[in-house]
Amino acid sequence: MKRNSEVEIKVHIGKNGSEPVVLNARKNKKLIDLLRDNNIKLDSPCSGSGTCGKCRVRFEGSGVRITNADMRHISKDDLARGYRLACMCMLTSDAEIFIDDYSEDEIEVLGSSLSINQKADKNKKYGIGIDIGTTTLAACLVELPCEDRVIGVATGVNHQRSYGTDVISRIKASKEKGARLQEIIQTDLDNLIIELLEDTYCDISQISGIAIAGNTTMLHLLRGYNCESLGVYPYTPFSIGLESLTVGDVFPLLKELSSKLIKHTSDRNEDYIDDIPVTILPGFTAFVGADILSGLYAERPWKKKQEFLFLDLGTNGEMAAGCGDKLFITSTAAGPVFEGNGISFGVPGIPGAISGAYFKNGKLKLTTIGDKPPVGICGTGVLEIVSALIREGIVDRTGLLNKEYFETGYPICKAVDGSDIVITQNDIRQVQMAKAAVNVGLDMIYEKIRSKTSESGSYKAVDLNERISAGADSKPYVIISGGFGAKLSFDRIKELKMFPEDIIDSGDNVYVAGNTSLKGCAKYLCVEELYGTKIARDTLSIILKNAREIELSQDDEFSDKYYEAMNF
Repeated sequence: MKRNSEVEIKVHIGKNGSEPVVLNARKNKKLIDLLRDNNIKLDSPCSGSGTCGKCRVRFEGSGVRITNADMRHISKDDLARGYRLACMCMLTSDAEIFIDDYSEDEIEVLGSSLSINQKADKNKKYGIGIDIGTTTLAACLVELPCEDRVIGVATGVNHQRSYGTDVISRIKASKEKGARLQEIIQTDLDNLIIELLEDTYCDISQISGIAIAGNTTMLHLLRGYNCESLGVYPYTPFSIGLESLTVGDVFPLLKELSSKLIKHTSDRNEDYIDDIPVTILPGFTAFVGADILSGLYAERPWKKKQEFLFLDLGTNGEMAAGCGDKLFITSTAAGPVFEGNGISFGVPGIPGAISGAYFKNGKLKLTTIGDKPPVGICGTGVLEIVSALIREGIVDRTGLLNKEYFETGYPICKAVDGSDIVITQNDIRQVQMAKAAVNVGLDMIYEKIRSKTSESGSYKAVDLNERISAGADSKPYVIISGGFGAKLSFDRIKELKMFPEDIIDSGDNVYVAGNTSLKGCAKYLCVEELYGTKIARDTLSIILKNAREIELSQDDEFSDKYYEAMNF
């Protein structure tokens, strides 16, 4: 029953004409907070700061206040039709709203390239590897003690994304909503584990261990740690070491949820579920996390005995470079472009997202995920579109659109609802900033490997011709990890000059590795079962010990090179 101090909000979700959800809220509560509190999902990449313009809802009727943020992001016609930003709406009276959003559960998620779903053998035991991404989640069932025998993979969306799609937004949100963010990720992972066990017909009594990796912020949120220090210099993690825990420590509700999956009789009480060992893998730094260490653990690129680069592109471009026992790590703030955020018509990798583009006979040809009608532009799509515009002379080398498109943007196509999808001048600037950060980050970390260590420990540059004459490859072995890298076409984005030419040109020296974080968790469980916990962890310790961090943000050379690299 509604109190005098409350308002009644009727929420219509989607366009299928279903009955509205009726919610009561205290007066002057923000609409976006009401939706979050009731698990009604709404895209909000900026975590409700009013800067992205994505959390549009439509109010039935007039009289809803228009804010400056509304005017910046919503056309006059749509404002007149009742569209507002949910993050700016203060609920002062009863209202009826309509949410025309996509289902974030349709976001494409990259699992392990090793896997197909099979049926578990009831006479064998298994481990579960888990990768926690900022946007997506993945879990795999690995047979033990076999080496890397993955039986099945389940994937899903990290629903914390309603509090922002990048780690900085999550860190800010955690100050007031830390417990809520922990609850969301625990629930997501509980459901993911249940789905994995059901899909593979695996009894939870067959699980002998779980290994988890993810970026530092995501692991802090999972554990309920204070994230505040991750957002301010010197970016000190609350905890970054390996953690030996149990299911009861990490997934307090899993026993209750999974009891229905115990298919055969056992003398053990169901309490054994809480005692299943859980290992959270260690990370390097606040912004080079356990997911990168897990990826290196999986790929072991030093075994190739040549220079290598390891790259994971997201809002935070994480990189490692090595040769022999030398290993350098760094991260660079690439921004949200690679995940389809921060651009006018950006969307995640959902069905209908424009994922590729090229000109043919003067016309822009597009490809979309699932070959569905276009709904927006994802990360690979915006890169290919901008690169195509450069090839056609519509964007110059400084990033400027031709004069006729400078104000309105370049028209890409019509969306499903008949509206225009365009690339704006600001979108191009976002691409420039992201690609410059990656270019300079790779160049500077690779420079550390293009040197040799003297006995005194100083570094001396090695001439490229000297390396070639000595039999070394002219380009390093490059591993690109993660979902974004799996979709890259190097030929179609070469005009962006995102990668230094002496590192990546045609892509011939590139290995697209998939979800290496998930692979590393699976390998850890296998090595632990085959050779023991000590050996499994010793390899992690050696990688950590050999790593040396390069702090690009504290290097004046980075700023100088960054502005040069903005040009195409």
